[in-house]
Amino acid sequence: MAWNGNRPNASSTAAPVAAPPAAPSIPATGNSNVAGVTFNPNDAASPFFLHLNENPSLTLVSTLLDGRNYHPEARAMEMSLLSKNKLGFVYGTISMPNVGEVKYPYWKRCNNMVATWIMRSVSPDIAQTVLWVGTAERIWNTLKARFSEADIFRISDLHAEIPNKARRPNCKCLLC
Repeated sequence: MAWNGNRPNASSTAAPVAAPPAAPSIPATGNSNVAGVTFNPNDAASPFFLHLNENPSLTLVSTLLDGRNYHPEARAMEMSLLSKNKLGFVYGTISMPNVGEVKYPYWKRCNNMVATWIMRSVSPDIAQTVLWVGTAERIWNTLKARFSEADIFRISDLHAEIPNKARRPNCKCLLC
């Protein structure tokens, strides 16, 4: 016998089961931005959301930036911040709201958290030099300006180690 949705002993005179009451709607007064989109810092998809495990003592990258390893460390930090939906704080795409706006305390909290994570990812000597720089974006850009410069002498040494046959014969750069 095929299932038809009815119990074999169900009475046709049974009262229908009432649906549970709907949850009351909470007005978004003061939590809306100019475009009318509701601002909810407790939404896990929001860049302003911080999970209980996201705290200042969290270490996002395994090795510290010491000045010689900027590029792999920056990439590891970008990947970590992207996974936490906080990369916009260092790229400047999540801009600081005005002090009186509803988003401001949440922005300030997240910005400080990201700045702390960056500070924990660099050596103590480097951390002391960027401690008072300000926002996470300014700390990020300061570290980038200071350590991302290509070392032309190291590049030259690496090119010298490449056998002449492996070099590109038509290359016009100064290094080949």
